[in-house]
Amino acid sequence: MNPDRVCGMCRMAELKQKPIDDLLLEIDGVVSPERAYEILHELTGGCPACMLAAVRQQKETLPLIDVKNRQGSQCWSFKDASEQWMVDYGKCQEDYDY
Repeated sequence: MNPDRVCGMCRMAELKQKPIDDLLLEIDGVVSPERAYEILHELTGGCPACMLAAVRQQKETLPLIDVKNRQGSQCWSFKDASEQWMVDYGKCQEDYDY
């Protein structure tokens, strides 16, 4: 795990990357996986790579890719989030007249 990582997705989208330590502090002690992912989504601008990096470096493991939460629903999927992020990023790029 690299706390000094540079996110390629943030760089491509010209987003300001939050330090992993800041993300970890914000979700430390959050009991609900759904709430933890909401917090990460807000802090990272929805960047799935940054969200996954934070989840993988935390002490308490949140449900990850295709893992079912207690209610039997999928909490978060890196694959789905990445695909949606790329669609959204592509739509943003269409707004520019190159």
